[in-house]
Amino acid sequence: MSRCAECGTLLPPLGDPRAQCPKCRLPLHACRQCAYFDPGLRFECSQPVPGRIVDKRGRNECAHFALRVMVERDAAGPLRPEDARRAFDNLFKR
Repeated sequence: MSRCAECGTLLPPLGDPRAQCPKCRLPLHACRQCAYFDPGLRFECSQPVPGRIVDKRGRNECAHFALRVMVERDAAGPLRPEDARRAFDNLFKR
């Protein structure tokens, strides 16, 4: 599953490199949407790019681009308020 890095909208599979997010119109072939985007690295990319791309939200022609795909888990379950309190209290039992 892929989500827009700007607005969080579920994205269709990337077929057209000129595609945009259906909600906010952010280009999908952009650094912020890429699986290799990492703001903590040199040039903010984990791939060996020749130079820094200044506009991380704008469309680019990077050959290393791969749409970021995430696995989302359904964390919602049958929890009651007392379950959370009991779990908290269990943390500090001696």
